[in-house]
Amino acid sequence: MLRYVWSFDNKTLSEADKIPIRKGENVRMTFTNTTMMRHPLHLHGHFFRLVNAQGAYSPMKHTFDIQSMGKVTIEFDANEEQDWFFHCHILYHMMAGMARIVSYEGTPQNQYARTDYKELKKEDNRPYLWADLMAHSQGAFLETTLSNNRNALEFEGRANYQGNFETETHLLRYLDNRQFLAAFVGFDYRNNRTLLAEGERNTKNNRRVFDVGLYYLLPLLVRSELRLDSNGKVRLQLERTDLPLSNNFFADLLVNTDREYNVAFRYMVSKYVSLSTNYDSDYKWGAGLTLHY
Repeated sequence: MLRYVWSFDNKTLSEADKIPIRKGENVRMTFTNTTMMRHPLHLHGHFFRLVNAQGAYSPMKHTFDIQSMGKVTIEFDANEEQDWFFHCHILYHMMAGMARIVSYEGTPQNQYARTDYKELKKEDNRPYLWADLMAHSQGAFLETTLSNNRNALEFEGRANYQGNFETETHLLRYLDNRQFLAAFVGFDYRNNRTLLAEGERNTKNNRRVFDVGLYYLLPLLVRSELRLDSNGKVRLQLERTDLPLSNNFFADLLVNTDREYNVAFRYMVSKYVSLSTNYDSDYKWGAGLTLHY
């Protein structure tokens, strides 16, 4: 749910094979919803019965609702031919991958159905872009992500009005089915014009380094990061974004072993705009607006 990639058995439609059945079979399917949202599931071309305590009087349906952490078993006669679409009836869940093709083995396939299936297989793997821009009194903070099912290109930029800025660009590949673990390569650039006291060593300013590392999603949606840069320096970072404090009030928290930290609060006034404030260890305190895309 964090990346909004929906699936059956940890595979989106673009990653999955058809579900093969044979005409004349009695097909039984069991579903366990391990997400925090309910899903109305719909099978085209068939009626099925819900296998429950009513026995022979179990209700006949073509769509059933499975609640969060719920379990449902359905059963139907395989009395059709060709391919049939099975999907979540919340359509943006379907478009994000929560769908399958139920296919009758040994029956002729319609040419249009094969063409449509190829198009369906592409839909949930198309890249999408999102961005947050904090325009605050002490500077600007930009986060953007271009992502599909398994890959993401992430960019972070921070700048103040004295000409100091830094960027981090990372290309990620999610490695496990739950998408908790990702490997990345990237490049960090920092240009800090602040003058240091005489004799003070500069350990992180004006740096240009390549890095590699791993992300792992901890409990409570805390994103942990371990990276090694081209200077041989290791950094550990913990980050929690979009921590809900009320319906429209959120917090963002970040800390790492470079002694950098950031605390931010946002109150959403619309889908695209929030009132926000933050304190950053390098850029200090500020307030203003956050724009969401």
